[in-house]
Amino acid sequence: MVDEQQEESPQLRLQDIPLAFADDTAPEKAQKIRLDCAKPVKSGDGKYGTWNLWFGYVVNTKVYWGRYPKQKIEEGYTGKVLFFPTEKLSDALEKLANGNIDVEVLIRKIGEENKQGRIIKKYTTEKLSDGRPDESSSSTPTETKFLGDVTEIAQEGIDITEEIFIRASQDGKYDGKITIQKAKEMYAKWKTRF
Repeated sequence: MVDEQQEESPQLRLQDIPLAFADDTAPEKAQKIRLDCAKPVKSGDGKYGTWNLWFGYVVNTKVYWGRYPKQKIEEGYTGKVLFFPTEKLSDALEKLANGNIDVEVLIRKIGEENKQGRIIKKYTTEKLSDGRPDESSSSTPTETKFLGDVTEIAQEGIDITEEIFIRASQDGKYDGKITIQKAKEMYAKWKTRF
């Protein structure tokens, strides 16, 4: 599912954030992101070190569709994006999210002069809103699998009523681990997202 989201979402490149200096707080020199996850959805080690994949939502932002060399640039994009923050920035975002999703953050790229006179770039973060708890993290593995299955069906354009949702939760592949009452609670939360 992560790979499918990757293919459908354009990439936000944090290096595109204009360089600012400590006292420069101009809004055009920062990137506002509403985080779609409370921690990286995928991590790994690559040629340039550890990478962390995050998803978020942006407004009126430059993004990149596809992969190099057939990549297309879109200015003024609004919607879901994927991005790869540095390891330190990823840690900072995880602390700001504090287990919540839909947390709004502001990321700045700050330039500081070191003793040798070189400009050192670092990212700073600021939390703009607390977001909401990530319901999927408090679900059992069976409930998470079920929600993923139902979401996938809904994304194909099939209308999922409460009755269908509850009946599907009682399917044998979920080993009877979701009670009807729990299915009703899950449906109420799930329906607010679709």
